[in-house]
Amino acid sequence: KLKQQTEQLKNIHVDVNTVGANMKVADKLLNQIGRRIMTDKLIACVILLLLLGMLGILVVKSLGLDKGATDVAGAGGQYYAIDCSLDITKTYRQCQELAEQNKGQGGG
Repeated sequence: KLKQQTEQLKNIHVDVNTVGANMKVADKLLNQIGRRIMTDKLIACVILLLLLGMLGILVVKSLGLDKGATDVAGAGGQYYAIDCSLDITKTYRQCQELAEQNKGQGGG
């Protein structure tokens, strides 16, 4: 009877080791799933921000809130929109030329 109980204890020890190994594998798998969920949430947030940005641009364009902007040539031939109604931008050559054109059209 003692031999049988000793064998049972050995089997229990093997079972405990197997359960422990399975727990480690399950823990690694759960960590991977958690990382993938966080990555998916981050991607969803970036997509949401892009959509909100595009919606904002559409609203600004449709309401005509960008009428005060003037295209100005920058470095590399790229064009940038600046608001010539601001005090700091009134000294820009392009804004001064635009003001002269507006005076010529309004006074003539």
